[in-house]
Amino acid sequence: MKTKKLSKQLLILAVITLVWGGCHIPAGTSYFNISSSYEEQVKSFDLKFCAYNVSEMQDQIFYKFNTSALLFVKHKKKDYFFANYQVRYEIYDNNVPKTLVDSATLNYTDSTDFNSPKIIVDSFMINLGKQSSYTVTYVFTDLNKNVAINGFLNIDKSNIFNRNNFVIKDLNDVPLIDNFIDKNQAFKILTNNKQIEKLYVSYYKQEFPLAEPPYSLNTTTARQIFKDSLFVVDLHQGETSNIVLNAQGIYFFQTDTSQREGLAMYRFYNGFPLVTSAIQMVQPLQYITTKQEFNDLKNAKSVKEAIDNFWMERTGDPNRAKELIKVFYNRVQKANLLFTSYKEGWKTDRGMIYLVMGPPLKVYRSKTNETWYFGEDRTMASVIMVFSKTTDRFSDNDYTLERGVEFKDTWYNGVESWRK
Repeated sequence: MKTKKLSKQLLILAVITLVWGGCHIPAGTSYFNISSSYEEQVKSFDLKFCAYNVSEMQDQIFYKFNTSALLFVKHKKKDYFFANYQVRYEIYDNNVPKTLVDSATLNYTDSTDFNSPKIIVDSFMINLGKQSSYTVTYVFTDLNKNVAINGFLNIDKSNIFNRNNFVIKDLNDVPLIDNFIDKNQAFKILTNNKQIEKLYVSYYKQEFPLAEPPYSLNTTTARQIFKDSLFVVDLHQGETSNIVLNAQGIYFFQTDTSQREGLAMYRFYNGFPLVTSAIQMVQPLQYITTKQEFNDLKNAKSVKEAIDNFWMERTGDPNRAKELIKVFYNRVQKANLLFTSYKEGWKTDRGMIYLVMGPPLKVYRSKTNETWYFGEDRTMASVIMVFSKTTDRFSDNDYTLERGVEFKDTWYNGVESWRK
């Protein structure tokens, strides 16, 4: 059993400076380092946060993580193992620079059987007293391991149509933090307006291409997407009945079709974000293969055997081939978890760079962009890449790389590292 919220310490605003597990988040949120969220680990927390505008005055912050990454220690006096973890947060009003609205520390204990890891979904309430947009910075810390992961999420209370006005739940009433749904996976949508009787759902079947190389100047940020169909889902007291989305594509739920905002749900292949089939294994290899190599892999009689042979031929060593396969597809899955927007995470600009070059040394995020640093800071070998946040009705997680010919050598060096 998990003991929730053993302590909650509300901190005095603008007086106490928080030092979180060795990571300090400065007052205001112009830029801060979130590289801990992108680190490669054998066991990952797969940490995700999202917000729901419960009312004009209150919001509920949901989060989930995988307990397999927690360090469980044996109790000194009793015969069981336990983990201690902590969530600390600060809330800033985006319209009043460097204004701290609230902050708190939440401590938890989990005595789950550590041999049976599970996904924990929990939440806490916050009070936001006016219609505005806010940034919540958070640090999740495994206290036994002394490992911290920090990040932030945006809360928009300026209108009643955006994604923050919906919450998705499974049939057991557990919130679904991610926006992607598997085939035959039933869910329901709740809204904070009990008077609304219908949700209008636009369906988009379109497939999207993977990202172009970072040195390519032939790309465009513009993309056309066309609605394939429209259907209606009824609401009763602000809640839908069970919904199942079987056809792959984007589903955009709105309370008012005259507005731009709404809730996007994605149906990718079955088992997403995991890589579970040979076809799913071959697609990301486009980044590190020649056109001929990729066509040979895709059209092979046994795609799985062809993939194994590809890695063996490049490395000449079964052990190294096995290790590269493990790292490569772990990155594909991690990219899906971190960077998925209207298309699979590995297909995005950030996913492409993460897959080929690995996690950056530092990641600084602002309201408008992410800046990635590779190599030693302030040296000739360092590489800096900037991803600009794209205004996208289907996703709040869409970033476009500012490409340049100066990345050509860096890119080919990254590709070559996978082929030897």
